[in-house]
Amino acid sequence: MTRTMLLAVMVLTVCGNVSLAATTVQDERPALLTAAARGQSDLVQRLLDSGVDPNVKSENGITALMLAAWAGHVDVVRLLLANGGVPNPKDHAGVTALMGAARLGHAEVVKLLLDNGADPSGETFLVATVDEGPERLSGPLPRYPERLRQDGIEGTVLIEFVIDTKGRVEEESMFILRSTNPAFEAPTREVIRQSLYSPGRLRGQAVRVLVSQQIGFTIRGGTGRFRPLRFAVTGEREITPSSPTLIVTDSAPVDEPPRLLASPPLQYPDVGIEGVVVLEFVIDTTGHAEPSSITVIESPYPAFSDIAKDAVLVSVYSPGRTDGVPVAVRVRESLTFRFRRQR
Repeated sequence: MTRTMLLAVMVLTVCGNVSLAATTVQDERPALLTAAARGQSDLVQRLLDSGVDPNVKSENGITALMLAAWAGHVDVVRLLLANGGVPNPKDHAGVTALMGAARLGHAEVVKLLLDNGADPSGETFLVATVDEGPERLSGPLPRYPERLRQDGIEGTVLIEFVIDTKGRVEEESMFILRSTNPAFEAPTREVIRQSLYSPGRLRGQAVRVLVSQQIGFTIRGGTGRFRPLRFAVTGEREITPSSPTLIVTDSAPVDEPPRLLASPPLQYPDVGIEGVVVLEFVIDTTGHAEPSSITVIESPYPAFSDIAKDAVLVSVYSPGRTDGVPVAVRVRESLTFRFRRQR
């Protein structure tokens, strides 16, 4: 199951069958689920004190702990675990509390769940939530398409994939996030498939990790080149509403604007300038930027624009919400590039 598919399943199950309006004593079961999803720790505590089972489930098998973990509500997760919440059950789609938290980059929630017996076996983690990220150990260089080489066409491909516990790429997980020319995509998939990586590790145990890698094709040398799996730490990010405000339709402003949850640091290009890139794009209901919607509003340097777009494409956001339901929202995000000063 790809990241987008998993997030879509979580959104549909959370919002499709859990009543977001039930808060009465006669219907305390959905009230606990609702309070957990919204991060209302005081209400969760009152409901638990009144005798509500912390492990009650929705019609889709979703528990309050799952909802709190997927939303990144650390205090509610801690409260539920302290009151008997069980971390390993799966909902009807096979998603656990740990799976959702790991895929959404909630590192503190992941730690809490592991401390309380959550089983990491078979789960897929973001690089931000593991102790040791994967590194490419061996593999060929990408093959340069002969027609594009003859025509002098250069470009890049940004690809997402899962590295398993043995350091191999799970072929069915490969997904092209961004490509400047379709002819570069086949050699990109081929070289990723043939590469060997060191597996990601969490508390000393090898785990499956979702990563992204950019491959650049340049005429000089006649082959492709790799950029590191993890971007170098160099930048700052700030997300702000686009003008006019965060509008979903002409007359329906959102109740909760999107928030940046997990993202790679910005890779600083080998240039001698600093600056800010402003992007405008749509965050969909699964918390991801829609690739076709990304527009550069302001940029001091073309290389900054490409890096900023790549970072946004592999970032995870909390979706905007109206009446508790996720909705697509157009936003602006500022990404700042500064020198890495040497001491």
